[in-house]
Amino acid sequence: EEYEEDEGGSAGGEGSSAELWTRLAGLVPVGDAGEVVRAKLFEQIDSDADGSVSLVEVEDGLASALGVDAGRRVEALQALISRAFEAAKALDSSAHVVNDDCSLEEFTILCAYLHAGCTLCAKLRVTPEADRLPNLGQQALESLCASIPSEWRVDSSAALADFVKLTGWAAGEVAGEQAVHAIILRALPALMPAPPPSTATGRATARAVAPASPEEDEEVVEEDEDEEEAEGRKAT
Repeated sequence: EEYEEDEGGSAGGEGSSAELWTRLAGLVPVGDAGEVVRAKLFEQIDSDADGSVSLVEVEDGLASALGVDAGRRVEALQALISRAFEAAKALDSSAHVVNDDCSLEEFTILCAYLHAGCTLCAKLRVTPEADRLPNLGQQALESLCASIPSEWRVDSSAALADFVKLTGWAAGEVAGEQAVHAIILRALPALMPAPPPSTATGRATARAVAPASPEEDEEVVEEDEDEEEAEGRKAT
């Protein structure tokens, strides 16, 4: 098999375990087409209707939507949700107020991260009950990179080169969590909704998932200053 079962992790999930990744990926659609579904899911998860969701609300809400029994151990799934939550908080540079919960905008990033993570975990045949993802040797990592969906617009050769530079294959393997996270970060720009082309907020979100070059940053700053100056003239 491409991916061997690893001590502490599990590959080759079957039945409901294998299907859980696919079902969760379907619950968190990406891009512009998934906007309405994401908004409804956010509203369902936002149990106290305060316009933001905590990690606990996300975990409980998704588990409920998936029909996961409260007593079922799904450590790999919970770990992925936690990483998606942390990534959403870290990547949304458009947020004006920083707190521990996710806004709807941050939830959009969370959904994109989670969708990609579930897809990759399914390809790795990891059971949601595993306590961690399996370590990946060079052959397994090459297979994973080659299986990245084309619509993610990820250069699989470049992704693989990242891992070679990072490890030099000195240890002979890469942690599964590390590999999945790196691939997701490369895929996020293609999975996010298109930002409004003429708004500073849209540009900030785009830069969060696809950092601009220094020259582009200077252009954006100049554009923002021009917009502010124009708004000031209107006000007077």
